Amino acid sequence: MKVDQNSTVGGLQLIEVRRFLREVRQGYKATTEVGNVGTFFKIGTREAQTILRALIDAGYLTPEQPYGITRTGIGLCTTRFVPRINRAKADKIELVPVV
Repeated sequence: MKVDQNSTVGGLQLIEVRRFLREVRQGYKATTEVGNVGTFFKIGTREAQTILRALIDAGYLTPEQPYGITRTGIGLCTTRFVPRINRAKADKIELVPVV
């Protein structure tokens, strides 16, 4: 999944959203309940509801409760936020022959 490193959802950077979705997916402390979203991001209940709505609108969570992670959300969980290299850098890389 290609994402812009500086993109935001509900005022949160995608890297923070990814961290939250990973926690939910792995079944650790975070769940998609409003109170737990607020605790995870250290925000109030109203802001947590806004973020949940933004995650649903962006397609990362299912619209019905209990909110589940969609395929798009799972894609974000597996995304790495490393900058892509350009063609000039790629051409400079020396390939080592396989023995």
